[in-house]
Amino acid sequence: MTAPIIIRDIAGRDLVMGLISKLNLAKPWSVTVERYVKKRSNAQNDFMWVINTAIADETGHTKDEIHKFLTEMFAPPVIKEVLGKTLTEYPTSNMPTDVMAEYLTRILAFAQCDQGILIPIPKEMYL
Repeated sequence: MTAPIIIRDIAGRDLVMGLISKLNLAKPWSVTVERYVKKRSNAQNDFMWVINTAIADETGHTKDEIHKFLTEMFAPPVIKEVLGKTLTEYPTSNMPTDVMAEYLTRILAFAQCDQGILIPIPKEMYL
């Protein structure tokens, strides 16, 4: 599998069109085009685990238990059908940056308002 090409301008679009025009049509090809959404940042992920760990330290639960609890309370659900059974998951790994920012706001408010745990916000979260 090759890495995806992210088209940001006319030159990128022309590059992709050129690649498609050179495909060997003796073989079938599958081409997918979808809107690019930037995945959560490493800083966002790190801050999520700072919050999870702070709550875990104060409550006696593990950070993974807190992560599961918070995602089920505040993350948007992803519903899947598997072998006729409906599964609901709350993943954070592929959240777009804007959705992750909203999730972090919610779990930070939960930590501070509901649990009374003050967590300093890293300066890179303000960027």
